[in-house]
Amino acid sequence: MGFQAPTSYEKVIELTIENDKIVSIQDMSKIMKSWRNQIIEEDEELEDIQKWIEEKFSREY
Repeated sequence: MGFQAPTSYEKVIELTIENDKIVSIQDMSKIMKSWRNQIIEEDEELEDIQKWIEEKFSREY
């Protein structure tokens, strides 16, 4: 099924790499927590189970 979404993790660090060197490090944990909470709220409101399955098991990036 591929990789978990970044929102699946409590700690998320974004590395920006240019010319084989790390040029920036950002802690994205707070943003992912906010997104995770939004996803939970949307899931609670979801009535169409088929749509939910298609969204959760999509192979699109």
